[in-house]
Amino acid sequence: MLEENNNIDDLIEKVESLREYGKYEEAINILLKNRKLNPNDYRIWYYLGASYLDNNQYKEAIESLLTATKLEPNEYGIWHNLGLAYTENKQYKEAIESLSMAAKLERNDEEIWLDLGCVYYTVNIYEESKASFLKAKYLNPNDYRIWHCLGQVYTKLGKYREAIEYFSKYIKLNDDDSKTWFNLGFLYYKIGQYKEAQASYLKAKELNLDNKNINEMLEKIENLLKNK
Repeated sequence: MLEENNNIDDLIEKVESLREYGKYEEAINILLKNRKLNPNDYRIWYYLGASYLDNNQYKEAIESLLTATKLEPNEYGIWHNLGLAYTENKQYKEAIESLSMAAKLERNDEEIWLDLGCVYYTVNIYEESKASFLKAKYLNPNDYRIWHCLGQVYTKLGKYREAIEYFSKYIKLNDDDSKTWFNLGFLYYKIGQYKEAQASYLKAKELNLDNKNINEMLEKIENLLKNK
């Protein structure tokens, strides 16, 4: 049976196929059986941790991935997955440490920098968040997710024109994102571009955004435009 086969490459191929089809528990069970046969092979622990992560079992994922780092400390993918598991488990300090180690080992992986920027953003460390997102943007300037993240972090930093630039790029590809239209309305309002603010709020309202502040802001902007 494959589950008892010492050929790790075949085992990993089987596990990857199961994960691709969402059969996480089956992948976990196969790896648990083979862990007894190959307790010192970091790949068993790595894929076990990744499968636990897929299955939303974050504590088990962390334990398995920590074991993998001890067996192979220079594999950036282990640290990346460990950072994701810590993030999901709301252990943000450990998440930052793990993702930073992943970035140190592989500096050209956009996803690592994007995930690191998100954790910094979550804990309100906005300058580090911005730096991470900019690194991700350097690696892949056409990823619209990064434009949205930069729009958010520049808003938090009070750099409204920069935030508008990135949200505007994002919204061209995601015209039905009502929350981003609302954010643009706020940003245009903050820099005194009331017509643009009005248009953005109206677009958010058209998309049925359930936000009680829209009508209030539209009324305020209408009065400002009348008194100009």
